[in-house]
Amino acid sequence: MDIDHLRSFDVEPAYFGLGFIQLKIKSNSRVHFYHDDLPVLAEEPHDHRYNFISYILQGKFEQTIYQFDADKELGKYLLEYENCQPYDGHNPVPNKLRGNLREVMSCRFQAGDYYNIDSSTLHKVRGRDNAITYLVRQDPIKDLAAVVRHEDDDRVCPFSEPIPVKQCWELIEDMLPKTDAEAPKKKKSKFGYHVANIPKGKIGEPSKIVEEAMEIADAHAQGVKLMAAVEMSDLYGALDRYREKHHPDLTMDDICAMYKVTRRAFDNGKRK
Repeated sequence: MDIDHLRSFDVEPAYFGLGFIQLKIKSNSRVHFYHDDLPVLAEEPHDHRYNFISYILQGKFEQTIYQFDADKELGKYLLEYENCQPYDGHNPVPNKLRGNLREVMSCRFQAGDYYNIDSSTLHKVRGRDNAITYLVRQDPIKDLAAVVRHEDDDRVCPFSEPIPVKQCWELIEDMLPKTDAEAPKKKKSKFGYHVANIPKGKIGEPSKIVEEAMEIADAHAQGVKLMAAVEMSDLYGALDRYREKHHPDLTMDDICAMYKVTRRAFDNGKRK
């Protein structure tokens, strides 16, 4: 998938306020580009006029499925029907239904996955890590699609803030895999004492104990005994500072005494 091939379909990309750029490459299929920098104008549970299957080509993808339960008296949500066309402020919104909304399930997908969805299924989706999906739809089986909003939320048209076609192409091209010639050269990492990526912990907290333990493991992997010994002393210090802050009634001698009992039990094979 490269930019020249996508342009060869001779169609213009269009930004949808649900968070993606759509490229209709055939009458029944389109490619959706969820660039990480794209704004999401409207993220509401909705269904579709058709059944479809969606293939995740790149990145990660999230889907949440909902159930709408009609309740004219106590419902806090409104289900409305829309024609999926740009809203001009005058389109009527027929057959509002009042009810409540509940989440049924949540799914996560990655490149290589796909999902089928029925036209009557209410869902929300979100692309992550510059996700690209390929959607193949069946013929429409109804004229209007449903959207569910909380009664206090304003109606937002997904087409109210269009993005110029030129900018859409630029965002699409930015998402596509780079060739070896285009890819920036990876800088050589410059290491200090440790070659592993070890997150810094906070003194007096468990995170500092984890940091020092990881540094011992890294020193061991490098085969540097003296460094491992230094890190073991740092680990002792991290444990002592944690004890001092969170368990001041204990001493390191108390901990050492418990260790000796535990070791004796394991060495003798008698834990009870």
